[in-house]
Order: sequence, then C-alpha cells, then structure tokens
Amino acid sequence: MKVLITGATGFVGKYVLKELAERGHEIVVVSRNIEKAKTRIDIPHEAFKWDPLNEELPLVALEGVEAVIHLLGENIAAGRWTDAQKERIYNSRVIGTKNLVSSINKVESVKSLVSSSAVGFYKIDTGEDLNEHSPKGDNWLSTVCDDWENEAKKAENLRGVILRTGVVLGHDGGAMAKMMLPFKMGAGGILGNGKQWMSWIHVKDLASVYVDAIEKDEYSGVYNAVSPKAVSNHSFTKALGSVLSRPTIFPVPKFALKALFGEMASILLDSQKVIPKRLIDSGFKFDYVDIKEAFEDVCHKKKLGQSPIKVTHQVFEQYQWLPGKREEVFSFFGKPENLESITPEWLKFKIIRKSHEEVIEGATFDYKLKIKGFPIVWKSVIERFNPGHEFVDWQISGPYKVWYHTHSFKDYKGGTLMKDQIYYKVPFGFIGELLLGAYIKNDVQKIFEHRRKSIEG
Repeated sequence: MKVLITGATGFVGKYVLKELAERGHEIVVVSRNIEKAKTRIDIPHEAFKWDPLNEELPLVALEGVEAVIHLLGENIAAGRWTDAQKERIYNSRVIGTKNLVSSINKVESVKSLVSSSAVGFYKIDTGEDLNEHSPKGDNWLSTVCDDWENEAKKAENLRGVILRTGVVLGHDGGAMAKMMLPFKMGAGGILGNGKQWMSWIHVKDLASVYVDAIEKDEYSGVYNAVSPKAVSNHSFTKALGSVLSRPTIFPVPKFALKALFGEMASILLDSQKVIPKRLIDSGFKFDYVDIKEAFEDVCHKKKLGQSPIKVTHQVFEQYQWLPGKREEVFSFFGKPENLESITPEWLKFKIIRKSHEEVIEGATFDYKLKIKGFPIVWKSVIERFNPGHEFVDWQISGPYKVWYHTHSFKDYKGGTLMKDQIYYKVPFGFIGELLLGAYIKNDVQKIFEHRRKSIEG
C-alpha cells in the first residue's frame, strides 16, 4: 500500500515510518524542508514540499496514495503556553488538518485517513474511567482537540480514524527526553501530590495502532490510544526510578510547577484515567501494558547475549535500502574483509585474526583499530546466525562495556532493506555515560554515516 505520512520527522513519526517499512508499505513524506527531512529519515521514501499553514497539500503528493497517516502538530510541551505559543499549537493542528483534508477530498485514490488527537479532549479530575464516549472537557486543550478532530472528520468518501493519545513513552523523544537526565542523576520525584492519573502508551504500541488502522477496514471512528493500565504519577515516578536504580525523593510541588510552566503545568497535574475500550474490544494486542516493563524497554534495560542480568544500554539504529537481492547483500556483509572497506580510514581498522573465513554462528574475529590515536584490540563472536536474514555480533573484549550488533535484511521495493541495531554501554558506569555518552554517540553516527556513503558510492 502507498501511504502518505505527515509529521514523519517527529518523535512518533519515526516509529510509524519503521513500522510501515517493516510491513512492506511504500512511503510518501511531506515536509516544509525536504533536504532536512532527507537527513533525518533513513527509510526509503518519496518526499514532497508542503507548508501546512499556508497552502493545501500539493495534489502531486497524493498520486496513487491509498492511506494517509496525519501526525502533524506543534509540540504542546515545547515551552510555556504564551498567547503566541497557544496560537502555534492550535493552528498547526486545526489549519494544518483543514489544508490536508481539502486536498484529500479532491482525489479518489485515498481510502482511509488516520489522524492524531489527544486525551486532552476529555474532562479532567473526574475520578472516573474515561472511554471513547465520555464527554468533552471545557478547557483550552479540549477545545483544540475538538476543533482538530472536527477538521479531520470533514474528509469525504473514505474511512476515517482518530486516535486520542496520552503520554507517549520512548527513549529518543516525547516526555522521556525531558525526564531521563534528572532521573538518572537521582533528582526525579513525584509531581504535585502524585495522585493524578497518567494515561500513557509505549511509542512502539502506538506505531502499531496507526499502521493497523490503515490496514484493517474494521477500524473506524475514535479510539483511545493508551495502555489499558493508567497509573498514578506516584507509581509512574517510582517505576522509572526503580528501572534506573535511582532514588525519587525530590517531589516538585504544584505551585513550583505552575511558576515554572504557567498554564502548561496542567498537562503534568491534570488527572485523566483514560481506557482504550475500543482497542481492547477490537482485539489489539499491546506489547507493553505494565509501566515497569515499558520503562525497561525505553531505558534499554534488558539481557543481551551471554549477559546474566538486565543492564541499561544505549541504542543506535539505522536503515539503508540497497538495490541488490537480499541473498547478495547478506553475502557481502557475511565476509569480514568487506568490513574493512566500508570503515572510516581514521579508525585504522584491520582484521588480525579470524576463526572462520565467513560469518557463521560461533565464529570469532579479532580486530585492531585506533580511537583518537590510541590503539584498541576488539574481539567479537557471532552469537546468532540466520542465513540470508540476520546475524548478531557480540563484543567479547574491546572499547565498550557492551556492544551487541544485530544486522537484519529483508526484501523491500525490489531490493533489500538492511537494518543495523546496536545496543552498547560506555565504560565507567553513569559517570562514563555522563562524560562520554554524547561523544561516543556522535562517533557511532559518523562511522555508520561513512559506511552508508561507502556502500551507496
């Protein structure tokens, strides 16, 4: 299916793109800045320029498109809700949706529109379970959501779906991007009295809902896209502290939040216990229902390879489309010597010993390299090997505390979609992460960007 997605470079958009690609869909992206979007999106896609506040979506972008996923909207937690910021939040949702729908109504190919909204639609502090039939609230945020949804409902002659989301949890954006550092430093704490209900969803579950909604004709109307188990802010805070092994003894009183954030503090203090009744009734399977399990995934706290315990890791992920057949691409990466040809010269990377000529399960490889002039010896083992599809190399000894690299390959658009997923842990614990984390992350990105260009060149 050919799918157009707005807001593709945003936090949720990145995961929806991955889910679309994993399921084999053809992707069209629209952006105000196409060049910037290309540098941020490594999933194969078509791209078209669109200024959502000042023009309708160009019809050329909708040629052959069967489904639209609409995620566009100014971040409501980007800063204090000044009059100017509130106007940006409102217009990005309402006017942007109006201009999108106006174009959709002019083409016949689009069969479904899945548009985002938020649980801010509902009344606050009711103490009741809120389902899709619960009444609209009476504050500014509920008005934004209502007007936003009404514009999406103006799409004609297609199947319309609206997803009302809560707090979205993921490691590389959303609410967690602001929480992680203070919590890692032991400065996290409950907000207000901690009794307010928080309706949340893991970003991977949310991406699955969006793609299910375009694939399955039974989806129609409004759905609450939240976990079946809302939690109090107190439980939310304690679960995150537990996963990070950090104390949570510094509560932030209500008056302090209001002084810091003004009206925006309402999204931290308002209580809404939202239930995803229609998703549950539809049979949707959540991968993350328990808040602690969700945090373990978000913080990459998991057992890897031969590790006997769960450890918190950093993660790097990159996709690349190659025109060759999957078996041919897999074979190239299954030859250790090819790794030398696509590694940056400044690393002085060289294989010095190998137990087998090609990658197979149990094979070990020894490399030498230089990092900022310092010689390093790296030894890895192939822990898992699925010919033509996947292999995993695991660092036995080397510069990282942990390095666990999954290489996967799948047929996509007449070629091969290759995915690298690396869980890694820097040395020297939290201090090492604090002092070296950003530096090492930047180096990893440079290495794989060089590799991407070498393969494409």
